[in-house]
Amino acid sequence: MQKPLGPQAIKHLETCGYSAQKIAKLSGDTRLFHDMNLFGDNIADEFQLMQKEFGVDFNTFHFSKYFPSEVGYDWEHFVLLFLRGTRWAKKAKDKYPPITLDMIEQTISQKKWTFD
Repeated sequence: MQKPLGPQAIKHLETCGYSAQKIAKLSGDTRLFHDMNLFGDNIADEFQLMQKEFGVDFNTFHFSKYFPSEVGYDWEHFVLLFLRGTRWAKKAKDKYPPITLDMIEQTISQKKWTFD
């Protein structure tokens, strides 16, 4: 059974501009990079909103541990952008530990990143 979305995660998603229909399809188990295909500038913008709107401290967060960099356009970046459903994209994504919307809920509630 999937974890339901928490109220803080829902508020964050609304702040980021997700529609009610899109939010209804997500759960606490939804992974930002692996399921929602968020990385690079998109996820950086969402984390900045979390800092601004909820006062979350990301000083201990290591971005490159969880998301590929957009610096230097390489094969992995190409695969993630244009070949999303392929085994190559899955292999690229499997290099990174997941961040779930439940983890986002906890991070907003605690006002800091606590998963490293």
